[in-house]
Parts: sequence; structure tokens; C-alpha cells
Amino acid sequence: AFQIANLHMSHSPRSQGMEVIMRCLSLFLGLAASLWSGVLMGTACAPVAAVFAPSEDAGIRVWPLPAKMSASGEPVSLAANFTLQTTSKSSRLQRAIGRYKKWIAPSMDAEQADGLQLASLSITVNSSNENLTSSTSYTYSVNVPGDAGAAEIWAETVYGAIYGLETFSQLVENGTLLASTVVVSDEPEYKHRGLMIDTGRRFFPSPLVMSLLDGMSYMKMNVLHFHLSDLCRFSVQSLLYPQLTATSQGFYTQEEIVQL
Repeated sequence: AFQIANLHMSHSPRSQGMEVIMRCLSLFLGLAASLWSGVLMGTACAPVAAVFAPSEDAGIRVWPLPAKMSASGEPVSLAANFTLQTTSKSSRLQRAIGRYKKWIAPSMDAEQADGLQLASLSITVNSSNENLTSSTSYTYSVNVPGDAGAAEIWAETVYGAIYGLETFSQLVENGTLLASTVVVSDEPEYKHRGLMIDTGRRFFPSPLVMSLLDGMSYMKMNVLHFHLSDLCRFSVQSLLYPQLTATSQGFYTQEEIVQL
């Protein structure tokens, strides 16, 4: 189970949030496996380790592991004029594209690269509806034909498209797609993919919470259970009852809550 914490992620600016969550998951799963192994005489550890072993398909590691994925062929560089494009009018998807442009970008010497280059990534979404419920579809696919010079993401919703962008971004390292032919078909196995943080007992500074939220998005999690108050702390500033936080060792200002 502790192989989770050792997954190599290619995007160093994003590694902190992912590492925090991966280590939390690996600790939890390691403890759970140890407890169950005592009950089941060692039978529980093997499946846990197998589920979280990184894929060795063409040396590529995508996290979480897609439902179906194949990758083959030599790496191919992104063209100097590489574009991300969609016909969707969703403002959330447009903002996501803006974020992912930082990680899906050609290298500085792309103009001097020889051979086939990837010129574009097009995103097609069946519905631009931004309503988010427990039944929202996150289904998506990524298709990179080996000789087309273009890549495609298809999704039912804008949220599936964002998951597709995350998967594609993990396939790009230093301006190079790690395989020339890639086919991914994926959807979450569980509707609730959550993390709980208990700041009512142990305070998490706002920058750490923001890093955790980033890490959750990179790992395709969709629910943050924010336990803000308990017997020992009320961790949200109250203008009406300021004494609630008068003796707290840490609390979030109303501005920080709005930002989160």
C-alpha cells in the first residue's frame, strides 16, 4: 500500500498537495491492511498492494489509475504553437483550461524538434451544464492517434472534461507526450470520493487547506468534509459572537472562508 507515496509525479509545482494526500492515504491503507491481516491471517495485504501498484504501461504512471488505458509508441513533443481548444461555453471549463495550460505546454526548444509533433488538444463536451450533484457524470475519454498530430478529450459533462485534462496533463512531461498513441476510457468507481479534515481538534493553516484542495483536484476527489468545530475549538471567525474564537489557538477569518 505504501507504493502510493512513492508514485513519481512529473509536475513539481503540484507535487506538494498530491504528496500530502498520497501519504495520508498510504498511512490509512497501511494501517487498515495491518489490522485486517491480523484478522484474515495475511490475506488482505496482497489485494491492497496490487490495487495501488503503479502502471508500467510504456513507463507511464497516471493517478488514479484509469478504468482502461493503453499507451504505446515513442514520446512525441508538443508543437511550439500547441493549442487547447473547446467549443463549450462553460466558464468553469474555460478557467480549467487556463490552469492546465501551465502544465500542458511545449518545451522551450519545441521549434527545433524533429519528426511528428502534437499540434492541438480538442475538448468535446456533451453538456455545458455546470450543475453539480451526486449523480453528475465524470465519464471521459482521451484519444491520441499515433499519426494524427492531434489529441482529443470527450466527456459527458464539463467535470468529466476537467478530469480528462488532469489525466492528459499527467501524460505530458517537459513539453513531451510520453507515448504517441494513447487511449483512455475512465469514470470514477465511487460517487463519493472524499477527504475529511478535522480542524475542530487540530488546526490546519489556510495555505495547507488550499494545498489539500489542489491535491484533491489532481487526484479526482470530489468531496471535502470540513469539520470546523468541536469541544476544543470553534475555528471560524464570528463577528456576532467574537468570544467563540477568543481563546482559540487558530481560526479562519471570514475572508479566508470566502477564499476557500
